[in-house]
Amino acid sequence: MTNSDIEKLVLNALQSYKHIGFTHDTIVERDLFLSVLTCALMVQTSPANSRVWCLLDELVQPEHKVASYVTSDEQSPAIIKFMQDLQKRISAYASSEKTKNLLNEIRELSTDTLFSKLDKTQAIELYDRILQRLQAMNSSNIFSRDFNYQTLPFNFAYLVSKLAAVKAKASVYDPYAMFGEATVEFALQNEEVQFTTESVNQSSIYIYHKLLIAGAASINAMNSFSMSPTPNIGKLHFDLAFTLIQPSMSAEIDGMATAHKQTKKLAGNFEEDRVPKEVLVSRYWEHALIHHMLYSLKADGKAIVITGLGPLVRQADFKSRKLLLENNLIDAVIQLPAKLIDYRTVPLFATILKKNRLASEPVKFIDASRYCYLENGINKLDNLDEIAALYHTSDATKPELVLVTTSTVIQNECSLNVAAYVATLDEHHEYINFDDTMSALSRQQRITNKLIDNISKTLN
Repeated sequence: MTNSDIEKLVLNALQSYKHIGFTHDTIVERDLFLSVLTCALMVQTSPANSRVWCLLDELVQPEHKVASYVTSDEQSPAIIKFMQDLQKRISAYASSEKTKNLLNEIRELSTDTLFSKLDKTQAIELYDRILQRLQAMNSSNIFSRDFNYQTLPFNFAYLVSKLAAVKAKASVYDPYAMFGEATVEFALQNEEVQFTTESVNQSSIYIYHKLLIAGAASINAMNSFSMSPTPNIGKLHFDLAFTLIQPSMSAEIDGMATAHKQTKKLAGNFEEDRVPKEVLVSRYWEHALIHHMLYSLKADGKAIVITGLGPLVRQADFKSRKLLLENNLIDAVIQLPAKLIDYRTVPLFATILKKNRLASEPVKFIDASRYCYLENGINKLDNLDEIAALYHTSDATKPELVLVTTSTVIQNECSLNVAAYVATLDEHHEYINFDDTMSALSRQQRITNKLIDNISKTLN
């Protein structure tokens, strides 16, 4: 299915929204529309969900009751929870006429030939585009064919899936889900996994919907800040925790950090076994999040954190790195290519932490900085199987991999910078054109300013 095909469906869905009579752009109406749309997308991508339509027909009747099969063993916990929530939304909505119109419009949309060709990935893309347009409902360009969709950050879910290799029904946690795109991609590859996400940027209902479409059987999506003094998750609960902490330019340069919002020191009383006091004193919070993730893991759990270079070398985080090394928790550090995130030139690093490491196990430093191809000025990660093989096989004959004892890393000022250990990085320093970089940043600033202006006009 082409991009234009998906866009045609998006515009048809927006017309359906208007025909229903949802003209006031309330969050209640938007979420109700997206919930019923999710039902249609679930049915389209998984025939096992076909009975959802029967339930919807019952729910729009004045005397609606939840059908018995919704709470039966035949349905996944995620679907049961979702349908019970949808029942409450329909019951609370004042207009039964509009809810019937809603069901008719979505059913009509689902009979479109293009709709019937959607696979799960395309269905999630459709949902996400409709969501973004509805969130900009009062914007003048909502129906524009060149609507400016928000660019999502580098999606590392495929890499994490190959590095972690989780078993069926494993419990997975993303404490900093942002828009949930990595978790959703991970769900597409690991349907039987149980997912928990925390996000302060995106309403949890939308992450929940996309995970349902992806086929997740168990979902706990929370609108919460994972680094609150009181944890929102249980200790020793998850098999895998992973997240992306996008690097900022100021946070990558130690001297500039105090002026940056995200570098505020965390405040509050944290349990020592969750975030040690000597970690909290840092004005950065990446390492506090790392310790929180370790706190959440089972005794044999694994965590994968994608960051910039800063947390791996900054003096302010020295004590945390030393703690992690002394407790034998650092399993590997993988340097990824630069320019994986739009308009960013700094390379990203995947730090893998593992709880059940043998005392004799070395730390793996891997240079994967050349495993990419350039597309529209942005690098795309490539050869993921080769990266995973370097990690899993620990083949020291490969020049991209160096095995280093934990004691050696500690003696090297606890530096986790791959370049300090792997010689191949010295052979291909990337030239960064200052003028091109500034031009790209200026373009992004203009886009950001335009979005802010549209939001300001909407609020006024």
